[in-house]
Amino acid sequence: MAGGTGHLPEVRPGRGPGGHPEGARWKVAAAVVNCLRRDRILHEALTSRPDPLHLSLMFGISERPAGQYARIARDLLAEPLGLKEADRYDLGERE
Repeated sequence: MAGGTGHLPEVRPGRGPGGHPEGARWKVAAAVVNCLRRDRILHEALTSRPDPLHLSLMFGISERPAGQYARIARDLLAEPLGLKEADRYDLGERE
């Protein structure tokens, strides 16, 4: 029993059990899946309706994140299209 761990496999920082780098690949894959899921939820909120109850029922998420997605979608839909970041807050006439 090296290191006094008993029956537990050795884990080195940045690697999966036994020191294999596959653990890092799974972390990347999980991050990609989570990103795709967030994009899908936001896409649904933008295209159908930014309703927290609809998002919660459709994706099985709780009330708080559903409300956050709905708020983000409402904010994005309220912005005028085609404005640059600097022009977003200066909508007055220019001389």
